[in-house]
Amino acid sequence: MEAKTELINDILENPNYYAFPFLTALYVIKKNHLDKAGIDLESLLSEDKMGYLNDKNLKASFNKTIAQKWAKALL
Repeated sequence: MEAKTELINDILENPNYYAFPFLTALYVIKKNHLDKAGIDLESLLSEDKMGYLNDKNLKASFNKTIAQKWAKALL
């Protein structure tokens, strides 16, 4: 799978095209060794961008947990 950094912008513009937009974005970030300072996590985690279709609270909790682990791993 090609995971160019431009994919993050596509995820933010078209989140409904992806089954797991947040996890896909994290994969791109990790694969390309991107600096977390340059990533707008707030936007990646936002409800309006991610277009929650079912259990919003479950997805939000899951995504925030993964984001926290990711951020800690980069320290």
